Amino acid sequence: MPVPSRAGSASRRSPPRSWSTTFAWKGRRKEPRRKKTTVGGHAADVCLTAREARGKGINEPDVSPRSQRPMTPSPAPRVSIVTVTFNAARFVKPFCEAVASFRSAGLETIVVDNASRDETARIVGEALPAATVIPSPRNLGFAGGSNLGAARAACDVLLLLFLNPDTRPAADAAERLCLPVWQRESIGAAGCKLVFPDGRLQCAGGVIGPNGIARQRGWAEPDHGQYDREEAVDYVPGAALAIRRDLFCELGGFHDGYFPGFYEDTELCLRLRRRGYDVLYLPAPRIVHLESQSMGRRHLYWLHRNRLLFLARNARGPIGPAAAREAVWLYREHLRPVCAALAKGQPRRLRLEWRRLTSVAAGELAGVPLALGVRWRLGRSREAEDTAAAAGTRSSVRHAES
Repeated sequence: MPVPSRAGSASRRSPPRSWSTTFAWKGRRKEPRRKKTTVGGHAADVCLTAREARGKGINEPDVSPRSQRPMTPSPAPRVSIVTVTFNAARFVKPFCEAVASFRSAGLETIVVDNASRDETARIVGEALPAATVIPSPRNLGFAGGSNLGAARAACDVLLLLFLNPDTRPAADAAERLCLPVWQRESIGAAGCKLVFPDGRLQCAGGVIGPNGIARQRGWAEPDHGQYDREEAVDYVPGAALAIRRDLFCELGGFHDGYFPGFYEDTELCLRLRRRGYDVLYLPAPRIVHLESQSMGRRHLYWLHRNRLLFLARNARGPIGPAAAREAVWLYREHLRPVCAALAKGQPRRLRLEWRRLTSVAAGELAGVPLALGVRWRLGRSREAEDTAAAAGTRSSVRHAES
């Protein structure tokens, strides 16, 4: 019997590389090896990359998300849609119907219900019977719930798509949002154009300004195509955000201190950019977003409480000048409008501006002790690192002298 050549043997053992065979390969192993990691404190079961598998003597095809991928179109990887709900019964059903209409193959849907007191879990279970619904015994916020959902994603999922339950995505939204992230190695995360139900723009990517103010480009503008160009931005909202799973796990997920929401997506994108990745705004898909439906009237309180936490965790420099800039901003944006409405005798505007001022001030009062505590802990951590580095240097010098 003739002995087949090595090339012929390999061709029979290794089928052509495609997404249908990546995780059902009929070679030496039928399933990829798993490793344990954590996302935001939750254990996650993640597949070994091909490089790690080869290091353990496992002959598997190269399916690492960090491997070089061609720019030519390729079959889509498996995607996990992660959604976090809280008392969303009055608006979650249209979202479930939209997700059920997605045309992309290989999607799984994970819904984390943050201890809702209404019928949210029942509505989701009926509208999306194939979805994995994870009931949380307490409200983890958007960041904590998203981390829990990401940790429960199936082993063969390579991309995560975070969608808010008050969005109304089109049938091709998942594919159009996720494929650029997969096909281009330089992209860390991607978001798309968000609009209000009346068609006005809500967000075309975000910009981080002075005092950590996260500004959504195009807010409340008519959509005349002025943001129909793909471009890198400072951040994209977590309402519709796609990211590679390995990268999300590597960063530890969203920081769950941003409770119940706001700025966890901003910090994640900032950390990606500091690692050299681009955060990409895509003009399509165009997704309707109701925005802050679960936050209620306290959204300004949480927004500015978390903004100070974001500054403490990510800004550099002394606290004094930062506090002075914050006082100037608070006067210009909120206290001066109150004084102007009072001087002009405009009671309706006065009530509106006063309500805004009290919400912002309450959020800042809650955020100041958090921010100071974070800065103190970061300072102690840096001092310990500097001390350890100095000790290591002295030890190296003594060793060289001896």
